[in-house]
Amino acid sequence: MKHQSQYKIYEWMALLHWYIIPLRIELGFPAAVLENFSHFVEAVEIAMTISPRSGKDLANLYILIQTFLEGFERLYVGNDPEKLSQCRLCICQLIHVPSHIEWNGSI
Repeated sequence: MKHQSQYKIYEWMALLHWYIIPLRIELGFPAAVLENFSHFVEAVEIAMTISPRSGKDLANLYILIQTFLEGFERLYVGNDPEKLSQCRLCICQLIHVPSHIEWNGSI
């Protein structure tokens, strides 16, 4: 129901699964970009699913987000300090999502 507080996030999850990844495949994005983006999609899905998370679940989510961030840095920054501005604070803050889930429950 649209009036429920988490309705929008389900739209975002659908957008990630049904449109963005298929479009990227259709447009011929490099496999490394698709693979890294799939880590982001999986992390979003885990973070947004309403279910209890154990410490091990949150540790695995942390590793998944870390994998995404390292891939993001490798793909978009590399060894070029001029490109460091592409690592926006909102991207770097993803590493804190598991802690917020531990403190507050699912997003």
